[in-house]
Amino acid sequence: MESKIENQEALKFISFGDAVRKLGQVQYSSRLINPDPHLHEDGTPYLADIRIKGDPDNYHSLEICGDDVRKFVEGWFEYKKTTSPFFGNQKLEDFL
Repeated sequence: MESKIENQEALKFISFGDAVRKLGQVQYSSRLINPDPHLHEDGTPYLADIRIKGDPDNYHSLEICGDDVRKFVEGWFEYKKTTSPFFGNQKLEDFL
């Protein structure tokens, strides 16, 4: 049986910026995975179930688990649909 550490090492992490490039400016998207409660006072959701590496306060250092990219984009897309009139006709697949 694999240990939890070995499972974590088997996960593939990729640059957050590369993974979410289609979403626009990475520094704004990264707020959704930064646990700092001050960033969420305006209603920005915190997607706690996304596995990341790096310093959430430094979006340049962030890496996201490749298996969680779709889940992140789905969470981001749902948030954008509720906060921006420009996302009414957009499709999730346009951002994956």
